[in-house]
This record gives sequence, structure tokens and C-alpha cells, in this order.
Amino acid sequence: MNKESLSKTTNIDTEVFICCASFEHRCLSIAQKINTSVLRRAIICSFEDNCPSVVNNRRFLHELFGEKGTVVIIKKDSPLENYDKLYDILHSLKGYKTVIDISTFTREMFLICLQLLRQLEFNRKQINICYNPSSVYSNITNPDDFDKMWLSKGVNEIRSILGFSGNPSAIKRNLLIVLVGFETERAQILIDSFEPAVLYLGKAPANFSNSVELSKINDENVSRLSVMYPEAFHFEFSCVDLKLTIDQISDIIDQNQGQYNIIISPMNNKVSTLAVASIAFKYPDIQICYASANMYNISEYSSPSDSILWFKAQEIINE
Repeated sequence: MNKESLSKTTNIDTEVFICCASFEHRCLSIAQKINTSVLRRAIICSFEDNCPSVVNNRRFLHELFGEKGTVVIIKKDSPLENYDKLYDILHSLKGYKTVIDISTFTREMFLICLQLLRQLEFNRKQINICYNPSSVYSNITNPDDFDKMWLSKGVNEIRSILGFSGNPSAIKRNLLIVLVGFETERAQILIDSFEPAVLYLGKAPANFSNSVELSKINDENVSRLSVMYPEAFHFEFSCVDLKLTIDQISDIIDQNQGQYNIIISPMNNKVSTLAVASIAFKYPDIQICYASANMYNISEYSSPSDSILWFKAQEIINE
């Protein structure tokens, strides 16, 4: 992983740029740094949403890339249809140098993109993944106000992610690994849905987090879940170090594989979700699950930071 200052970054050279138009202003941060003179195609994914901020950001991105930009409308609850749409587009672009901005994709959607890139046998040396972390969530910076913080409410559906359904056995009990983030309600609903025989709750401590303030929120949420599920095991993972998170979760899998159906739910940041994707490619029997939200805090979800994290697809899409 490499880290750059967003404000100092200019002219990102790539032939293909893939991003997601979102209600978050972060969806524009990296796009505006793309060198359009060498760009061949920009794929602008966007959920079918009439929210003004989504429409405005989608329009901005389309105008930014002009005739090189293609808007792909995707559906929140139709992952197979989304897969098919992107398959046809990406298949025609697999010889080009590609940058994927995962900043505002849902976890489910960018995991599907990774599976597509793997299935289509892209030259992975030419694929780079970038991410603009949030500096603040829900516009809350005062620790005394953390209880007022919310990113989403309710769960619409819990499903395995397309391409990451694993190989569950009807005669095995479930072991659930949750990378806890900032949405306690969402995590609780997911855990209760699976009723796992064994539960692992992971947290990102301050030295493995993007900020001390965010790690405090994570600590509080893990503590709340620990009260609800006192028999849960605990582990630590990193929001900044892929290898560390891969190693931590791989240890849990190695200790339990063969005894349980192992399910992972990445509910923290995109870096730790990339680590989970890499683990699933390494252990194809593992299932990744996703809890789709009913409602998002559209007006105050996040604020962009002044950094870009870079990953090579080779680091993630292993065999």
C-alpha cells in the first residue's frame, strides 16, 4: 500500500477509470485528479437513485469526463444484474491500464468488481485500486457526541455476496467473524440472523486505525456488542495494513476450518474489506455476507480526507 496527499496529487495517468457516483462528496475527490488527456474510458457506476446529491454528483462526473464517460446504472438489490452489466463493459477493456476508485462503492459492489476482474483474467499488474478515506463520519468530531452519530438505519436484506458464497455444509454449524465498524444496529441484526455457534468480534485499535477518534467509536461499538454477546471471542485487525488483517483472520480460519461454516462480514472501512476479499480468494470455502441498509445518512455521511491510499490488484486478487 502507498499513501499520497490528495491535495498534492496531480494528473493520475490511467486508460480506464472506474468510480461510483454517490451522495458522498468523496466520489469527486479522486476523479478530479485523473489526467483526461490519456484517459480512454471512465465508467461511472451509479445506483438508481433520485436523491439530488447523487444526481448532481453523477452529472458532474459525466461532464468531467465528457464523451469518454459512461454512466452505468446499477441496482441496490440486484447484484446479478449489476454483475452482468459490468461484465460486458470490463471484458472489452481488459487490456488497458485501469484504476478503480472504491471510496464510495458499497462493500458489496466493489467486491463484485474484484471478482469480475479476477474472472476476466485481467493483467493484474495494470490494475490499481485507490481509496480516499473519510476524515469524519456523520460530521461528529466531539467524543461527547458519538452517541448521536449514525450512518445507516435498519437492514433491508442479509445476503452472501455474489462470487463469495463459499461452500456451506448443512451439517456444520456457523462461525461468524464480524469486523465491527460504526453501525452497531446493522451488526446486531446480522449476528441475530445467523445465530452463529461461534462469534468473533474484531476491532481496529488506535494504532491500526485512520484516527484515534474513529478508533474510540469502534471501541465503544465493540463494547456494546460484547454486552449483547458475552460469549464472543475478540480479535484485532487493521484499517491501514492489509497484510496484518489478512494474517489475523487467516489464523482464525486455520484454527476452525473443517469444523464450521465460516462466514465473514466486513463492516469497517474499505481497506479491511479488501483484506477480507483477499482471504476469500485464498479460502474459497469462506462466505462473505452483506447487510444492505434501509436508509443512509445522506446529508451528513462523511467528509473526505486529504489522502489517497493505493493498492495493486496483485496484492488482493491472489490464487
